[in-house]
Amino acid sequence: MYELSVLPSGLRVISHHMPASRSVTICVYIGVGSRYETDCEAGASHFIEHMVFRGSKKYPDSQLISSAIEGVGGILNAATDRESTLYYAKVGSDKFALALDVLSDMLVTPLFNPEDLEKERKVIYEEISMSLDNPSHRVGLLLDEILWPDHPLGRDIAGSRQSVAGLDSQKLLDFMHRHYTPANIVVAVAGDIKHKNAVSAISQAFGGLAGQQKVQTFEPYHSGNPCQVGVDKRDAEQINLMLAMPGMNRLDERRYAFSILNTILGDGMSSRLFARVRDNLGLAYSVQSGLEYLHDTGAFSVFAAVDPANLTACIKAVLSELETAKTTITAEELTKAKEMSKGRIQLAMEDSRYMAKWIGSQELLCQRVNTHEDVIRLIDGVSLKGVMQLAGEYFQKPQMRLALVGPVDKDAVACLLKD
Repeated sequence: MYELSVLPSGLRVISHHMPASRSVTICVYIGVGSRYETDCEAGASHFIEHMVFRGSKKYPDSQLISSAIEGVGGILNAATDRESTLYYAKVGSDKFALALDVLSDMLVTPLFNPEDLEKERKVIYEEISMSLDNPSHRVGLLLDEILWPDHPLGRDIAGSRQSVAGLDSQKLLDFMHRHYTPANIVVAVAGDIKHKNAVSAISQAFGGLAGQQKVQTFEPYHSGNPCQVGVDKRDAEQINLMLAMPGMNRLDERRYAFSILNTILGDGMSSRLFARVRDNLGLAYSVQSGLEYLHDTGAFSVFAAVDPANLTACIKAVLSELETAKTTITAEELTKAKEMSKGRIQLAMEDSRYMAKWIGSQELLCQRVNTHEDVIRLIDGVSLKGVMQLAGEYFQKPQMRLALVGPVDKDAVACLLKD
């Protein structure tokens, strides 16, 4: 499934050989994200992710970086999360050396030109404003605020305009040098390339990266001062809502049962929530549920967008489905959810980008990698009793948080979450 090597610097190289693939994907995972930031550093991880695309030693401007990969039909992108930052490139197998050269130069010798930094600061301001203006984005940010109050997990990953305004080039470089160290980096490769060749090339490309091999620290999860309902009241045709509750961490052995429960409830058009809220009641165009796993906590959430007149009926329907999941899930639903989950894994295995993300993210965040065979075995081992027990444990109204964006009467909905 995969091979792993640890370089003398501490940098980890993990690869999956796909000889039938015509592509190769390189994923560079950094073990830092928004929860590692202090309040005055909020948005630093995301700002750095933007800045390395602005220019590096060999590719001194953003157009040279993007055209190097796009010019050969490849894909180059990045993403900042709460606990990791990812940079990746997917190219034809014969362009592996080019993709590695671009990615490593961006991360080892970024320029951080002062003029570019001020331009990118404005871009990030616009990104923050876009998220606040977009109801479907804003409701997610509001949910984080009430799900993880008074904690870095509750902040926007991009930071705020105020915190971003205080981040100069020296602060960003200091933050980068503290966290972009070899021992805190995993380079994952999947596609038509052998492990020994990948290790040799990566060792050379990242040879200039230095830093202390220290353990990264973050503020542990705590419940804060909970507010059960958060509202951003504004004129709109719809109300965007998210109902959520704290979940389990990514190493909890029951997470595969929780994933099956999520599939049954809100993953796809054949799920319980879709069947009830859309097909049977006609209350929403789309309704879905999702899971997030973190180091020491997690979340289960349900999203929908509804006409204001249908808000109460929609929330009641969602709460009803969560309640009935505690006792009424059938063997047929369990089997269907398992087959759906396994089938998606099998289809995704054909994509080198999926495979690189699979092995890279697990190595960084879990310090171990479950193969697809491992996961399929764990899925098959999920029991009906275990799934319903999780529903009973987690779907408790006192733990639920409700975020709403639109023309909402807060008092009218708050009572729905009372036992």
